[in-house]
Amino acid sequence: MNKKELRKEILACRDALSNYQQVEKSNCIANQVMQLKEFQKSSKVLLYAPTRSEVDTLNICCAAHKYGKEVYYPVVHGEEMEFYRVDENTEFKVGTFGVHEPETDVTNCFAPKEDDSVVMIIPGAVFDKEGNRIGYGKGYYDKYLQKLTNVLKSASVCKMAVAYECQLVDVGKIKSETHDVRMDFVVTECKLINCATKFA
Repeated sequence: MNKKELRKEILACRDALSNYQQVEKSNCIANQVMQLKEFQKSSKVLLYAPTRSEVDTLNICCAAHKYGKEVYYPVVHGEEMEFYRVDENTEFKVGTFGVHEPETDVTNCFAPKEDDSVVMIIPGAVFDKEGNRIGYGKGYYDKYLQKLTNVLKSASVCKMAVAYECQLVDVGKIKSETHDVRMDFVVTECKLINCATKFA
């Protein structure tokens, strides 16, 4: 099964979850994320606004603000993606692909510094226990992560995928390519997988 076929199959499973299931599972996932020391020690959190049946990140956003972390959401500009700082008063609008994006201001654009400790919460279609990921086919996150790690040491960026258990597939099903970026953690409602220990 190629990436396109696997993506279609797993997204159909994800979309079949009821609203109640999505809420319950998202809450379990958020609680696990918030307990990770990588999240607790981070100074900046890069999130996403969920669309369709993606894991809801609102609880993570609220916790990050509560603990005084800077929170950023993505905005797509053509073939590129940038992140912009948000607070409780930030207005969102429907942007590219129907995703809610924050109102942009160049002064709020995320500009990483060498001493930043960053957690990026990453959506996707399919994941495995080694941190391999299939996104939605546009490569926005892979390109952004490559750019980010060129500025920051890889140890300063924690790549944390959030997904429902039904989005996990057996190792070997995802064919990794050279431009694909592996996740450090995959967090589902049932388990927390430290992928970094699997390919260190």
